[in-house]
Amino acid sequence: GKARNNGMLKSSGEYIAFLDADDFYEINMLEKLYARAKVDDLDIVIGKYDIYNNKKARFQPTVESDYGSVFKGGVVASKNEYPDFILQSTTGAAWNKLFKRSFIESKGISFLPDVMVFEDVYFTVCALAFAEKVARVDDVIMHHRVYSAQSRARLFKKHFNQIPESFLRIKEFLMRGGMYQPLSNGFLNLSATRCYNAYKLLKSDAREKFFNLLHEEYCDKLGWSEHVAEDYQKSEVCEFVA
Repeated sequence: GKARNNGMLKSSGEYIAFLDADDFYEINMLEKLYARAKVDDLDIVIGKYDIYNNKKARFQPTVESDYGSVFKGGVVASKNEYPDFILQSTTGAAWNKLFKRSFIESKGISFLPDVMVFEDVYFTVCALAFAEKVARVDDVIMHHRVYSAQSRARLFKKHFNQIPESFLRIKEFLMRGGMYQPLSNGFLNLSATRCYNAYKLLKSDAREKFFNLLHEEYCDKLGWSEHVAEDYQKSEVCEFVA
């Protein structure tokens, strides 16, 4: 997070993109994203991506985000049209997106500098919550590399306490900007679903600690206990929270 923040401070371009060291672009990625951004003066433009399995040296398709359909057909969307879905319309990663620099600076959005997981989720979700114009390029223009040395479960096991804390900071950012109430259902389903998915990745000892941490310390802070069952988009997530 700190490295990306330093990069943004030194940037001078109209738009900002982020590339992780182990991923790689299609050669025309930036051209396609920028061209799409200029057509509708977008705050954020999203690119589709696939998975490159480094061990097997082959590409694999990805599953559509839960509500990625809001962008189909070149539609320009935002929290104004889809307050319950925009936060879950794309991955929380920053590496398949182009962000208008003036928009990011005007809203004071940055990466969390002091966490090892979900620092990019914070940045992306805060941006989606305040953007007025978001659209997608329906071409695979980014390749996310996975390899055997990676282990999300191992990373989460070491830093699982930072996951709900990152969402709590998102909530605080939305509250400061007056966007929490209109997006509260979307935030509920985003934060609860992501925590549930992280829980499923953990091994038994860390899983129990994470479950207890969520229910003893974060359920109330994140606003989960303020919602009724009908507010949850997935029954298994509702049951997990309850």
